[in-house]
Formats: sequence, C-alpha cells, structure tokens
Amino acid sequence: MNLSELTYKYKDHPGVKKLTEHISQQPKTYVKGLSGSLDSVLAAGTVQIINVPHFFLLRDKEEAAYFYNDLQNLLSGREVHFFPSTFKRSIQFGQEDPTNIILRTGVLNAVRNSENSCIVSYPEAIIEKVVKKRELAKNTLEINKGENISSEFLNDMLFEYNFEQVDFVYEPGQFSVRGSIVDIFSFSDDHPYRIDFFGEEVESIRKFEVENQLSVQNLNKAVIQPKLQNEQTKESEWQSFYEFLESETVIW
Repeated sequence: MNLSELTYKYKDHPGVKKLTEHISQQPKTYVKGLSGSLDSVLAAGTVQIINVPHFFLLRDKEEAAYFYNDLQNLLSGREVHFFPSTFKRSIQFGQEDPTNIILRTGVLNAVRNSENSCIVSYPEAIIEKVVKKRELAKNTLEINKGENISSEFLNDMLFEYNFEQVDFVYEPGQFSVRGSIVDIFSFSDDHPYRIDFFGEEVESIRKFEVENQLSVQNLNKAVIQPKLQNEQTKESEWQSFYEFLESETVIW
C-alpha cells in the first residue's frame, strides 16, 4: 500500500468524517490527541472530502517545512504550495531571497486562478503584506506561442516592470536580447524563459537551465511577472495574506 492509498482509506475514518461535518457546520473546530504525523494524515483525508482551498499555518518555518513535505507525499494528485517569508533569515536583516519571492508569487497566482490548492506557511511569512489581486493581474504579461508581438512592445513592458537588460540572465528580474531570441527570468518561475521569434511571431517558448543553457521544457505560454512588491508599491495596493485568500478557504 502506497501513501496515496493510505490517505484514500483514511478519509473514511469516523474521526475524519466527524471533523468534516464539524467544519461545514461550525465556524471553529478543535482537534486534540494527535501525535507524530497524524495531523498531516488527518488533514490529507479531510482535504479529499472538502474540495475547497485549504491554508495551514504552522508555528515556525521548520515545522511548516515538515508538514508541507508530508502533505506533498500524501496528496500526490493535488497542488500543495509552500508560502515562505521574502527574506533569507529574519525580516530584521532585510536580505531578500529570490527563490522565496518566486514561491510567494506562485502561491498568489494559484489563489488568483481559483485553484483548490493547499498552502502551508508560518507566522513570519504571512505577517508580510501581499499585493491585491487587481495589482497582480495588472502586473502579469502572458506571451503565447504563435501570437504576434512586437519586440518594441515587449522591451517597453519589461522596462516598465523594472526588469534589467543584461548579456545573459542569471537571476529573476533580468532579460537579454540576442537577435530573434529573448531570454526573460520572470518572478513567476524558477527557470528563465527563452522566447524565439520569427519576425514578430512567437515561434517557440522554452524553459532553460541557467548553468548550462540547455532547454528543460517546451511551453505554449510564458507568464512574465515582475517583483510584485518594491519601494514603488503604494500602501493602498497591499493587503494582508488572509484578505487575499478566497472566502471559502478552510484555515487550519
């Protein structure tokens, strides 16, 4: 029996059924007596019954990381996201981590696209405000294979998004132009895009590895997003992460 089969069987447990009934009937439900990884098994069983977004808040980053790993293994057919702090260490040191920014952006996109995903986080991460959904939509450029788009328009959009033009991209927020090829490292993905034009037509879109420049995946669409929060972001464009979540989200 693999983990997904175990989770499927566990969702029929009387305790899980009772919990799902309480969640649908009462605004607050308390569970006690769990030990080891039973909390993640209970959560996974519940998620399979209540098909809405679920948000799990753990006590600290380490505990959240373990819980996230458990859910990923137990819910192999469901999107599970980790929502970290923007910063490498503590917010007080002010050193941002580009990988964490990409992860945060991915979670915001999952919520905006109404995916019934599971999100795992911790207090230090959610204390940071996020951009409102309308700002997220405004700062999203989608490029589709086969569409016509002028290089001037693309360059203007990238500069408007505060992307830096370089010879070779190696971190989010950069782009480069070499003939008909445009490389863009968006904050929406952990790999940069390589967009090949034939005239003004998008001929191909690929993800590639920075280290060896080899393609890793062919795509039909590229989603270009800048760093969503910076010194130019107005306070009126921010909101708490709880406000960003869908209203039907079950909060653990």
